[in-house]
Amino acid sequence: MLAENGAVLALLRGVFPICSLARDGAVLTVTLPLTEAWSWDAAALLGP
Repeated sequence: MLAENGAVLALLRGVFPICSLARDGAVLTVTLPLTEAWSWDAAALLGP
């Protein structure tokens, strides 16, 4: 993703509390753990 895309980065950090970032110029590579069991309600992410 583009490094300037703070909204998407904030969203990812909110859904995946553990992530690693690697920056290469204007590009961020985000690595997310998909094997962990998360305790969040997917419906809550969509709003009312």
